[in-house]
Amino acid sequence: MSKRRGTLLATFGTVLVVISMLMATGVVLGDSHVVTVSMDELNSSGQTGTAMLTAQGSSTEVVVSLSAGALQSELMHIHSGSCGNLGGVVHPLTSFSGGSGESSTTVSATLDDLLGGNFTINAHKAGEAGLYTACGNLPARVGSSGGSRSFAGGLVTLDIPQGALSADVDIWYQDLTAGSAPAAPPAGTGFGAVILSLATTPATTFTRAVNVTVAYSADDIAAGGANYTNVKLYAYDAGFKEWQAIDAAIRDIPGLTLTTQQTRLGIYAIIVTGAAAPTPEPTPAPAETPDTGDLAPGTGLLLGLAAAGLLLVLGGGYLFLRRSSGSRA
Repeated sequence: MSKRRGTLLATFGTVLVVISMLMATGVVLGDSHVVTVSMDELNSSGQTGTAMLTAQGSSTEVVVSLSAGALQSELMHIHSGSCGNLGGVVHPLTSFSGGSGESSTTVSATLDDLLGGNFTINAHKAGEAGLYTACGNLPARVGSSGGSRSFAGGLVTLDIPQGALSADVDIWYQDLTAGSAPAAPPAGTGFGAVILSLATTPATTFTRAVNVTVAYSADDIAAGGANYTNVKLYAYDAGFKEWQAIDAAIRDIPGLTLTTQQTRLGIYAIIVTGAAAPTPEPTPAPAETPDTGDLAPGTGLLLGLAAAGLLLVLGGGYLFLRRSSGSRA
């Protein structure tokens, strides 16, 4: 009985861990006709909430709820791109009245269209549209037929072969920064243009490898001493809590991309090996006089000569006095 209870507790604990990881990436579970996205604060607005998208045939109802915070939101849109790489407005949403609360809009696009990848919901500060207050990335839905999905304005692309999935899966993209990355890059390296997290609901192992392609920039190459081989794709190993280079990643030199094949998604980053940090120069020791075979007048020798000279003076004085006494006798 105790063994069975232990198994049940372990299973329950695993489920809690999976749910907590999904929530950490902005995922809220739901059925295939409803998708709920976490809206995270931007620019210390203090405003968080959810966006619920409900399929309504050829259109989609989008209901965004935001809490009150230090800033107030007004304009609301569905943009292309991601929260970290925002593109243009694709669908305007109903503005907030009073800076927070609820915004409801019927969008002339199917839910499948909105889950095609590379879309995000973004709120703007009241009276200052250039300042963003909250944001949430929409997932990309993929089924058994596979397909290509892009994120962050094309910085990240997934190519999923047909048959890699047996049912629909939502793929969630999250922009990360050096501050939100799970670990610092290895010593002697630095983060490049892209740090990202990819997760699936439900948690999925692909039956066929998928291509994960991540772009890097000319600035990354410059940071690597103008040597593109110093720009690499890394994956985060949660077990060892460290970044590990994907040396087998295929490099497209003209396209500035790196592609790896994976059966499970995770956290990835472009990491650049820069010029070695300068080694601190030690305080120089006093220069030694080169040995030429001549006797160098060091401090010890000078003291010895002085002592010998003193002895000679004393000896000479003694002989002089002795002779003087002898001649008087």
